[in-house]
Amino acid sequence: MFKNFGLMLMLSASVVLGFMSFNKFKLKIDFLEQFAYLIKHTEIKIKYDEDLLFNIFSSFKTENKFLKKMLSALCNDLKNTSYFKDESFSYYKILNKINLLRDDELTIINNFIQNLGTSDVDNQIKLCKISEHSIKERLSVALNEKDKKSKIYFLLHVAVGLIFVIIFL
Repeated sequence: MFKNFGLMLMLSASVVLGFMSFNKFKLKIDFLEQFAYLIKHTEIKIKYDEDLLFNIFSSFKTENKFLKKMLSALCNDLKNTSYFKDESFSYYKILNKINLLRDDELTIINNFIQNLGTSDVDNQIKLCKISEHSIKERLSVALNEKDKKSKIYFLLHVAVGLIFVIIFL
């Protein structure tokens, strides 16, 4: 009786782990999509309103919890300084803690934030366009990865759970 319960628990845990690995791809895609919207929002605000970076980032509304945390930390950083020249700021620490993004994606995001506000309006708009294009390229790669790898990871976790159940039966 307890053996069957333990085996069912093991199988359930492997299914949950498979779902979590599947869900990680969705979270990454959602973050990249929302960040692309943030870049577009920033470009429009700079182009037409010539608004301050603090106002731009604080007015952006998102449901993505990771982007919300990052923007909150970014706004706190902007209260303390008007530029970002190193990686000691709290927004960067939050980006690294998320553990969804690859190094090249982190570099694009960090370069966008560090170089924003350091030049005139035309160059900032160009930076927004370049960053948006780069993020959209990474988004298409992430979508391809999700289509190819997420199902494999899910099935792999379930298969490992089934193998353990079969071995212990």
